[in-house]
Amino acid sequence: MNKKGQESAGKEKSQDQQEPNQENIADFIAVLEEHRKQCEQEGKYVEAEMAKNRIEELKHQEFQRRREELIFNQTKEREEVEQAHIMEYQEFNKNWDDTLAQIEAQDQQAIQALEEKHVRELEENRQVLEQKLPLTFKQSAELLNLRQIEQNLARQKSYAEAHQVQVKAQQLEEDEREKAVQARHKKIVAAEAKLIQKQQNEMNALRKKIEGAMNERLKQREFEHNKLLQRYQNVKKELENQHNIDRQKLEKQYATRPSTAMNRSQMNTSRMNSSKIIGKASQKPASKPSYQ
Repeated sequence: MNKKGQESAGKEKSQDQQEPNQENIADFIAVLEEHRKQCEQEGKYVEAEMAKNRIEELKHQEFQRRREELIFNQTKEREEVEQAHIMEYQEFNKNWDDTLAQIEAQDQQAIQALEEKHVRELEENRQVLEQKLPLTFKQSAELLNLRQIEQNLARQKSYAEAHQVQVKAQQLEEDEREKAVQARHKKIVAAEAKLIQKQQNEMNALRKKIEGAMNERLKQREFEHNKLLQRYQNVKKELENQHNIDRQKLEKQYATRPSTAMNRSQMNTSRMNSSKIIGKASQKPASKPSYQ
């Protein structure tokens, strides 16, 4: 080999041994590819083989680097989507828990207020009945007749007979008074029972209204909960599809002749597409329920 050939070989060897950095590796591969073609045309097949092997080695190294970088970025994007979902889910549950707790407290206040009202009504009704139903009773004709006989016998100085009639009249009066007290008590109990039944109906209606409203709120919460989960699954699926596309593009890119433009834009395109998907995960933050 002449001096000129040795210099050329040394220069080519220097090019083969030069270690490119990550920023200009695509350009370096392009230079090697041109060198391989030139060697092929000049019949320098050993050097062409060396250039070809070096190109394949660099392609493999670049593919591994880009693949690891892609996996890292995609893992980070999945974690960001997951974290955004967790935060939205926690906020959703907190808002609903706070709202339902506040409404439940209001419902208990309404029940307590009605209970206090019923207590006042019972007391007022009892006082009215006590005044309306006096303790005195109307004496029967038989009792009045015995009292008249007693007085007549006393005027006739028939005291023994008058005493007997008196005892009989007192017993009858006691019996009639007892019956009157019992009748009065039954009227009071009946009136209170009627009022209590009315109050129970009012309480049942209030509790039914509260329960129905709470069930509707729980249904709404379940609906929004399922909607939130479905939105997360959609974003997750879309991100997974985009990641698959990016991986396929990368594998396809290094399975054929590499394009310098694609080398430089591949990762940027991937990041832009994934960023759009991640943004969708936080477009609809959990809103505080407004059901009062």
